Amino acid sequence: MPSWLNSVPRNYGDTGAGVYKADEWRNLSTIFLPIALIFLWGEGASHPSPVIAARLRRILDHTMLLVSAVSLACMRTMTPSRSAAYLEYMTRYIHDFLDIYVDIKPRPNMHMAMHIPHFLRLFGPVRSWWCFPFERLIGQIQRLLSNHKFGILILSMSVVSNFLTYLIQGKWNPRYSTPFLGLVI
Repeated sequence: MPSWLNSVPRNYGDTGAGVYKADEWRNLSTIFLPIALIFLWGEGASHPSPVIAARLRRILDHTMLLVSAVSLACMRTMTPSRSAAYLEYMTRYIHDFLDIYVDIKPRPNMHMAMHIPHFLRLFGPVRSWWCFPFERLIGQIQRLLSNHKFGILILSMSVVSNFLTYLIQGKWNPRYSTPFLGLVI
């Protein structure tokens, strides 16, 4: 495995593995899962019957349509031909989904996925507008110690004085962590 690629946890699927980040899901779905499925369901894999082999191969091809679309959307640069290819893969994926999984209704995500080519043309590569940085910030906030109660606003004279000094002179006393108000959590 390349050193630049983040792996999924070794205990993937266990309760102790924790909550996966979007980057881990992307690596799992575009790299590790396709390799495993090709090994299990691709050419040369053994199956109990030709009918099962044909069904698994169809599901593998269907999954690869989604992997191809996600890989195109996650590229560092975007071109009109890549956007069109994404749309073609997603259209085929959704069409085949309705044939393969007749008991499952289409999901709202499928409709949204058909709008992504418009966003790719308007905003460029997904990397320029995805939410991984915000997810990382949310993860840091979730790790903060808290008693899950709303904080009480404390306006001590030193905080008010320091805040006014900051507004007037632009100086802040570094012993306070924020240049605004003290908040007890």
